Amino acid sequence: MINKPIEEITVEDLEGLITDEVGEGKMLEFKRELHIDTSGEKKEFLWDVSSFANASGGHLIFGIKEEDSKAKEIVGIDVSEEDKLLRRVENILRTSIDPRIPGIQLRLIEKPSEWKVFVIHVPKSWNSPHMVSVSKSRFYSRNSKEKFPMDVTEIRSAFALSQELPERIRRFRDGRLAKIIADETPMPVASGPRLILHVLPLLSFSVGVNFDVNEIYKCSRPLCMFGKPGGMDRFNIDGYLSYIEAGPKYGYAQIFRTGTIEAVTTKHFSNTDKHKIINSSGFELDCIRTLERYIQILKQLVIKPPVLIFLSMTGVLGYIIVRLQKKLDRFFKN
Repeated sequence: MINKPIEEITVEDLEGLITDEVGEGKMLEFKRELHIDTSGEKKEFLWDVSSFANASGGHLIFGIKEEDSKAKEIVGIDVSEEDKLLRRVENILRTSIDPRIPGIQLRLIEKPSEWKVFVIHVPKSWNSPHMVSVSKSRFYSRNSKEKFPMDVTEIRSAFALSQELPERIRRFRDGRLAKIIADETPMPVASGPRLILHVLPLLSFSVGVNFDVNEIYKCSRPLCMFGKPGGMDRFNIDGYLSYIEAGPKYGYAQIFRTGTIEAVTTKHFSNTDKHKIINSSGFELDCIRTLERYIQILKQLVIKPPVLIFLSMTGVLGYIIVRLQKKLDRFFKN
């Protein structure tokens, strides 16, 4: 596979596929030529694209000759009018796959005076399965070697998984909140109110998604917890953890092997004899800064949207949300 966004793929990346003899797989397929003129050629093209969306997503690369399922030579494709080709492919994909696959990206990559390669990135779909609606309607998916027509059982399973996704996300979040409330956290956290941020890419809830913890570590440092970098970090059974070693444990940030992120803090809460205060301006700014960093991490791990963001508070019964200190003083004077 090509582990970078399509807009960042370079000539050197494509040449590296040949040098390294990269093989085809579930998320990568090479085609020597692009043919979409006849009805049969269009169907074959659409089966290829929809099979990626119905499986784990991936790249279709036209203009690379393969041998024994490995990239052998860049031969390029004949393209006289680039815009016309892109419009034609977009129209075929838009009108011949039901439901439409959102997020497909097309790009022509050129080595001047030598070759042009056509790359299609097909994201994993969260509205699968997708059917090719040209002539006979068919559903296709992919295994580690090639695409294959889905049978009735596989189609039923695909529909069931798509419908079950929202409930799986709810169960994950509810389970994590229950553990935090019960103090079953990867690092002890000071008692009292807690602010909890969950960043949940839909990709993380696909069957079999599991990122290399070393890759997570490289992409994540420094890992912030609501605007403050962790002083210590370590690998744990769930993935990668960052926290403060000295002083009260005011929080932690955990990146799970699936790419989901959890951050917990006891900052922004003030409890005196008279007042219980939540500093909203403080946590809003910290959340924005922290989310910016977490989105960067997801991009480096090539985890694409959609991403769900959840913000929760626990133990805040009786607390008052106040935006600024001046407003706080004015509020209590009145």
